[in-house]
Amino acid sequence: MDYAYDQGRFVMDDIGADLTVYLTGGVGANGVRVEVATPESGLTSVQISFIPPDDILAPKVVLTMPTELAGTGAAVLPEAEGVPLLMPGVWTLEVTVTTTTGTQTLAKTFVLT
Repeated sequence: MDYAYDQGRFVMDDIGADLTVYLTGGVGANGVRVEVATPESGLTSVQISFIPPDDILAPKVVLTMPTELAGTGAAVLPEAEGVPLLMPGVWTLEVTVTTTTGTQTLAKTFVLT
């Protein structure tokens, strides 16, 4: 699968996590791939929120990674079952990760066209 958005790397030094979120891109259903580089184990929760621009009436979408992704590896959501990003604009990608050492949340923006 081709991923148009590949700038979703989150390095969470406080809890020892490093992961990257990829999106197929564009308005509509988006396939998502989450690759965990660290920790090797002890990952207890990964929640990804797609927050729309303030000036549009699109819903916030929350994606929770399967519990099988407990460390190094990847999880994929196919585009056919994808995350519905329904309006263009500057969206916020917020990632909350919990490991055995704590929880950390980071966010960055991306442009959806």
